[in-house]
Amino acid sequence: MATFRQRGKKKTWDYRIYDSKGKLIASNSGFRTKKEAQLEAAEKERAISQGYYFKSRLSLYDLWLRWYQLTIESSDRLESTKNKYLRRASVLKKEFSDKDVSDIKHSEYQEFINIYGQRVIKNTLSRLNADIRKAIKLAQRDGLFLNDFTDGVILNSQKKSKKIEDKYIDNSTDYHRLLLLIRQDLNYKKSITSFFLYILFKTGLRIAECMAMTWEDIDFENGFIRTYRRYDKINERFTEAKTDDSIREVPINQQIISVLKLLYREQKAYFDSRGLSNKEGFVFYSRLQAIPTHNAINKRLEHYLKELNLNENMTAYGARHTYASYLLAKGVDIWVVAKILGHKNIEQLTKTYGHLFQEKYESEIKEVRLLLTDKVS
Repeated sequence: MATFRQRGKKKTWDYRIYDSKGKLIASNSGFRTKKEAQLEAAEKERAISQGYYFKSRLSLYDLWLRWYQLTIESSDRLESTKNKYLRRASVLKKEFSDKDVSDIKHSEYQEFINIYGQRVIKNTLSRLNADIRKAIKLAQRDGLFLNDFTDGVILNSQKKSKKIEDKYIDNSTDYHRLLLLIRQDLNYKKSITSFFLYILFKTGLRIAECMAMTWEDIDFENGFIRTYRRYDKINERFTEAKTDDSIREVPINQQIISVLKLLYREQKAYFDSRGLSNKEGFVFYSRLQAIPTHNAINKRLEHYLKELNLNENMTAYGARHTYASYLLAKGVDIWVVAKILGHKNIEQLTKTYGHLFQEKYESEIKEVRLLLTDKVS
């Protein structure tokens, strides 16, 4: 049921909609005439009755799920990314499936954050809180009278994030040891994942970008790999590049070209001998006519790391970190590294590899002191 009133110096109209129990579920104000307020209120009441509108009598999980369906599920994000949202929100289904979202108090929500923060890292906690806040804001913009209990919440997390040194190889010696081991294991009949890992560590491509690579994307003559899309392994389809800056050309040298040509010859020979086809022209197309899974890639990497007695906790995503770290340590300009990696700016690089810049700073200070020495004419 809707009620209307005129208020304020400008004599504008507002409306309020209540459910059958007399609880406020939607409101809006600032209408020049009562008729305008009545028209919008009637539209809102129709939407509520048909289930197209946020209702106040729903759980926090239901509120989050509605936001997810409207803004995330319908987007072009990778299926693996969407699954991350669902996994994060599963805790809401467990903890807040029975309680009305409008009854949640800030102190109650803070207590939930404190408890959940005991088993997840701060990044996970922050992402879930941000999703909940977005869901609340979306419902409020839709006219739902709802208190933002996330406002002012303190994100207390007891679980420590991975140390930065656990995410990638941070020295040239181990980097080259790993590459040498992988190169010695390149054999298409044995596995496609060794080729995949070698190119990851040599280009800094994202895993989904590497999966999407076709033979047409490689410029053997000029030494570049062009990347402009990603591959959704779960749904087996191409998707757009992560950002406009992700569309780029990544430099490769003759050593990398020789590895890619070896793969091309072995792959073509195998498929031709059996009358099979690689219709899309995928570079990393296995003998089983499939692109390797994340799990297979990570297991292969774990095998190599264990053999070299290196950090076994590093995942294949660490190849990108390792590549960037290596270039920066060798003095490649940070803006060039950012462009090769497909970053819009240097902010993420500075945050991740700040320790490298400190080392560089200290060595450059010595150079500055030398430059300040007076020259005798």
